[in-house]
Amino acid sequence: MMPQSIRSTILWIALLGWGLAAWAQVPPVRLAPLPNPLRADASLSPRLIQMKKIVAHANNAVVGEMRRGADCAEATPIRFSSQTVAGFSRSLFVQFRNSSAELGYPVPTAPNPNRSVFETEPLRSEPDFDLGLTIRSLESRLCSPAEGLVQGGVWMQVRWEVYSPKAQKVLLDLTTEGHWQGEQPERMAPAAPYTRAFAAAAGNLLGAQAYFDLLHGKTPIPEPENFKPIRIPAVAEPAGSVQSNYAQLVNSTVTLTDGSRSGSGFLISGQGYLLTNQHVLGDQKFMKVRLGDGREQMAELVRSNRARDVALMKLSAPAGLPLHLAAKLPAPGEDAFVMGSPLGKTFAGTLTRGVVSGVRQIGGKNFIQSDARILPGSSGGPLLDARSRVIGMAVSGVNAGAAGINLFIPIQEALQVLAIEIE
Repeated sequence: MMPQSIRSTILWIALLGWGLAAWAQVPPVRLAPLPNPLRADASLSPRLIQMKKIVAHANNAVVGEMRRGADCAEATPIRFSSQTVAGFSRSLFVQFRNSSAELGYPVPTAPNPNRSVFETEPLRSEPDFDLGLTIRSLESRLCSPAEGLVQGGVWMQVRWEVYSPKAQKVLLDLTTEGHWQGEQPERMAPAAPYTRAFAAAAGNLLGAQAYFDLLHGKTPIPEPENFKPIRIPAVAEPAGSVQSNYAQLVNSTVTLTDGSRSGSGFLISGQGYLLTNQHVLGDQKFMKVRLGDGREQMAELVRSNRARDVALMKLSAPAGLPLHLAAKLPAPGEDAFVMGSPLGKTFAGTLTRGVVSGVRQIGGKNFIQSDARILPGSSGGPLLDARSRVIGMAVSGVNAGAAGINLFIPIQEALQVLAIEIE
């Protein structure tokens, strides 16, 4: 009988040869520059930055393949889709936080789960900068020769935007690349190859001198822009209920799109001005606007405030009747109605109903809370009271089990930060 040690050696050699044979059939991904991150300088009191948002230019294009089987012969296309990105995006927040902490940068602290309910939660300062990233491009060539084993490679290109709440503008806009290439099968989670490629891209950000200088106070922070007031005529207070005014409300609510994203907005003056969320626009200066009657126009960005997530746009030609903007905040228990275009123009004119739960302060900003639902594409649409007056603007929804916690920007605060005055 063959000794156990010899059998083990033969098995190890066989597995090694099998792994190398499998690897030979997985084409490598493109290579990115190796990261050379800069350590934080504690003597300069580096600023606090927090990753706030991840988006992807997912176009459903084939960006590689996942092969399976001992010989990596069964190939399935990998597409750059929202589903693919969702599979690894959550781990990116943790990866960036860990990478920053390892280099000595301060990171946002999470609540202590072991803290007694009778202890006071320590004050945590607001971040000096917000970080948003866009996954611009992706390449993924992987093989899983056995359950839990992965080899191959991932390459990604990431755009980083560092936003200053103080200056209310993006102060740094950089694009980096990162890759991971595994020559032997490793036991890892499905998201791990993407997280490792992202870690390399993050390392190239952390090695950029411009990033180091900004977080160490070496880059001047400009003062926020002071807008000159824009005066719009007052709109007569509507008569009747939301139901009786539905047709007019539909004609005054618009759908905005740039071909890859869509959102809602509403007319506030006969001069063609309309309001929407800043995040609906992203970096776009022009958006196509579909009016309630089906006509389409282009609208140009006039001004925006990222911190409050509001934007003022102007149509190429006046169209439609503006809505009346309420002067006061609603009271808890009042009826509330959301008008918008969830999922784009197909469902334009969608009306949902709820009640006002109250006015909440979150992150130093006021929001109207209501269970009137916000769906994807409804952002920027008007929140109306029972008399068809605009009391707020849809901004985000939070799933809370069977009930919905939905947040709206008070309309008077949106006007104030954009320096819009009603005559």
